[in-house]
Amino acid sequence: MTYRQQQPIMFNGWPYSYGQQSLITPAAGVLPHRQLADVLEQQRVNQLEIGLKQGVTAATTTKPPTTPAIQCGLGPATMPAARSSISERLAGGVNAKKNAWPFMVLVANGLGLGQQPCSGVLISDTQVLLAAQCLERLPLFYTMLMTVSVGMHSINPFDAPMTRRVSNIVLHGQFNAATFANDIAIITLDAPVVLSRTVAPVCLPPASADPDQYVDQDAIVLGWDGKEISAALTLYL
Repeated sequence: MTYRQQQPIMFNGWPYSYGQQSLITPAAGVLPHRQLADVLEQQRVNQLEIGLKQGVTAATTTKPPTTPAIQCGLGPATMPAARSSISERLAGGVNAKKNAWPFMVLVANGLGLGQQPCSGVLISDTQVLLAAQCLERLPLFYTMLMTVSVGMHSINPFDAPMTRRVSNIVLHGQFNAATFANDIAIITLDAPVVLSRTVAPVCLPPASADPDQYVDQDAIVLGWDGKEISAALTLYL
């Protein structure tokens, strides 16, 4: 009679003898099924934690893009070589270089052809400073038709990179049309203008209660001029 020793059968890392689980140690290098599943799950959790930490680190170290600071405009540093005498009309001046005065705007009063437009300056991306006499006798209806053109060098409407409507007008409370005292007004645009190298607000002076703050100081008068008062409508800054 021959005797044959029963050999354990390996199944999923566990030794089986006649289908019954045995306490025999699993073969070297082979993990039990339950233990293997636990190891794989732990590895997956570890990878998720590493990914989350990396994502949080990247989010905290990445700086948002910075918006460049808006620089106000000063215009050319030197005075023009030719100067005209003071008069009620701007005539006989010197043509400015294109985009040399990025804060200058052209205010059309909405009355149509034959009406002299007014000059103004940007003091922010939504507000324009100008003379109150440009608006004092303007009928309310025509304020709806007013336009403000920025970045212009000539009065040619095709020369305007941007044009805005007017949403609000404020005249100085003590403006005197007879003496032109307090001849100042502020209009608010219906939408902000896009500031750039060629469109920028003017640099405002510091606040001062001294009425003679700029007495005997050199100044430049800006506006659209046809060289002569009788010149054609194509006027240049």
